Amino acid sequence: MLRSLLRHATVTVVCSGLLWSAVPAHAQSAHYTRRPHTVPSARWADRATDAYRALQTSLCQGPDAHGLYLERTPRRAGDPEHSYLWPMREATAAAVDMQQLPNTGQDHRQDAAERFDTVELYSGPGDRPGYQSYLPAPWDRAATSTTTTTLWWA
Repeated sequence: MLRSLLRHATVTVVCSGLLWSAVPAHAQSAHYTRRPHTVPSARWADRATDAYRALQTSLCQGPDAHGLYLERTPRRAGDPEHSYLWPMREATAAAVDMQQLPNTGQDHRQDAAERFDTVELYSGPGDRPGYQSYLPAPWDRAATSTTTTTLWWA
């Protein structure tokens, strides 16, 4: 019994020693001591502006389509006429985030307000409030511009 207890204690001490010695050697490697390359905030702002501009020029359908977005570009046969709610929500979040940029943020306040108005087009009919994943009628493909305009201003 004493022998097995001694063997168990020895194995535990040896394993613990190996673990303790391995951690400092790993922590001192050159891979972990190198500092990450930092990017200036002005560069991040430029990247955000470029990405937002690409979103607006490539996917936004403009005021004639009530500020709705395409699902993807280039459009293919069978694609929906407008984006589903989730991409529209992401475009809205992007407009809100653009307001936080220094020097140019105030330029995006109107965009954010327009995105929120456009998201309301996805609200579902009926007694229970909520949003549809795709535009409810008459905004779907069967809608005509006259019907859409009439309902838009009603």
